[in-house]
Amino acid sequence: MSAQYPPPPRRRRTRPTSSMATVSSTVPPSETDSPSPLSLSSSSSPPPTAPVTRERRGTIGGVEPPTRSGRNRSNTSLLLSSTFRRKTLLERSDSAGGLSPRGSSTPKPSKRSLGKRSDSMNSRALSSTARELLSPRSTQEIVCDIPEGFCSLYKEGELEKQAGRLRKNFSKRWIRLTAHLLQVCRTNDLKSVKLELPIGEITFISLDESSGKDNAGFTVYSAGKSLSLRASSRSEMFLWVIALDSLHSRSHRSGVVDVITKVSIMERLFKADHAGGVLKGSLGDEWQYFSTGSLRCSQGPSTGVTYIWDGSSLLPTNKGSSGDDEHGGCWNGVDVSWKDTQGKIIISHVFLPEVREYKSLLPIDESLDWKWTRHFLASKAQTGEWIMEGAVPEPIVMLVQQRRYWLAAEKQSGYSKSSSSSSSSSKSSAA
Repeated sequence: MSAQYPPPPRRRRTRPTSSMATVSSTVPPSETDSPSPLSLSSSSSPPPTAPVTRERRGTIGGVEPPTRSGRNRSNTSLLLSSTFRRKTLLERSDSAGGLSPRGSSTPKPSKRSLGKRSDSMNSRALSSTARELLSPRSTQEIVCDIPEGFCSLYKEGELEKQAGRLRKNFSKRWIRLTAHLLQVCRTNDLKSVKLELPIGEITFISLDESSGKDNAGFTVYSAGKSLSLRASSRSEMFLWVIALDSLHSRSHRSGVVDVITKVSIMERLFKADHAGGVLKGSLGDEWQYFSTGSLRCSQGPSTGVTYIWDGSSLLPTNKGSSGDDEHGGCWNGVDVSWKDTQGKIIISHVFLPEVREYKSLLPIDESLDWKWTRHFLASKAQTGEWIMEGAVPEPIVMLVQQRRYWLAAEKQSGYSKSSSSSSSSSKSSAA
């Protein structure tokens, strides 16, 4: 019978100590690591070894990172994951230069960087029109209120009205817009009026981007009420929104529509889709309009004068051959106005889209009314006309005519001043 030999003892695998930083997790010494009594009694024996510490791979600061799977994790693993996230945020904040006041890892920008960032954003988002609308000068750009009986109807057409807040179905309604009222009718008969909303009570108008049908919906808000409407196209919706905003504010500033929204709408309607053309006046002057918005007089007494158009403002870029300070014009979708260098309106016309007519509001004078006939803008008093060739924004034609009125008034006032001064000098010499 063969002898039974005991199995050989297992050799313990020694773990080399790492040169990395000491971590909080320690490994207690085992029985094989403890020194024997014989080694303790010897004087030449080395001192007892300290507990071996090791750096486990995949740890940061002795804390295990959170596992990818979020299922069946113990409270310890959840605590470790939160600790890991907190330590990571602290390390990132230390490298970035500190935490923000609310505890975010993103450093708080300085006032100088905020100013530079806001200025760059404003320069990209706001055009010259928006800066003109937001400037203190615009407080003087108040258009005269439309008096009662000036125009019985401003705009009308068929829109779709939402049945209610909870019901999403739309029904066709006839909408009438006067200078002071928004009327909702079942048909185009005045007897079928179902709702009347004073324009002065409108508080805000929002565009509904998810209303279907080319996103042509908008909502009119008043005190405790809302009216959701939808047009047949997006361009038609823009015309209704601009008309409501301008009739409400009666100025060339934004009233119930966001400033950036109104600027973009005006640029899209009255600048983007116009490739350029030529304007020819009955007095021999000629103007050239380019797709970039530049307007230049190429023939006539104002040869060389150049303006820039951005959809709602016509601003001068030079003085031309005359050398006089040029004024500018503005258009808000309802009113076409010419103003002086201080921003005060001196001439104003109201555009009536139903009859395509510019009716004089400042001053109220029927001899200053103009009307579109195909590509002609003719005076109703038969005092002149403008021929438009190509694609030129229609408000520019009326603004050029208002500029002619202003030049005639300046010339007349200069003549009257010179005649009065000459008469006074003759009287003094006679005395």
